[in-house]
Amino acid sequence: EVKILFIIRDVFAQSASLKRHVEKQGEKGWAFQFSEDPKHCWSMTQNPGTTVSSDLSMEAYTLMWLRLNKLALGELSRLDSSQYHVISYEALVKDQQATLKDTFDFLRLKQKYSKAEEKIRAEKSNIYNTTTSGDLLTKWQEQLTEAEVDSIKEVLKTHQSDFDYIKSFL
Repeated sequence: EVKILFIIRDVFAQSASLKRHVEKQGEKGWAFQFSEDPKHCWSMTQNPGTTVSSDLSMEAYTLMWLRLNKLALGELSRLDSSQYHVISYEALVKDQQATLKDTFDFLRLKQKYSKAEEKIRAEKSNIYNTTTSGDLLTKWQEQLTEAEVDSIKEVLKTHQSDFDYIKSFL
């Protein structure tokens, strides 16, 4: 039986992370373009030996987040609900044990794995980001300007029905 676990990250944190990723990749010659195709989010091309400045805006990053999650959740919702489980990245970081319990309950692992499952749930893992330092859940607040946060909020307001659809899975 196929089981799919889908993790959704907060739109502000994901937009900040994507902005940083695009900037870092631009230093390596990669250019990102937001796709006009409603079934794609972005594309990348490489120009070795050059630094590429991205013209993507915070609005584009937010639209990518909305599009990616809406497309993925739309595909998942075509499956029987017993085949997929959606969790919040923030819930996994904040309340690992409860989130892992829900995840293991969803997976319904064979009895022979019960001791391993209990051990994993009982041990709190230290989750860290290998590319940036700071608190995983709040560092975006230092990485985004007030104007960028306002831009994200405006996109979400304009696309409220899509945002509500995504949140309904959490």
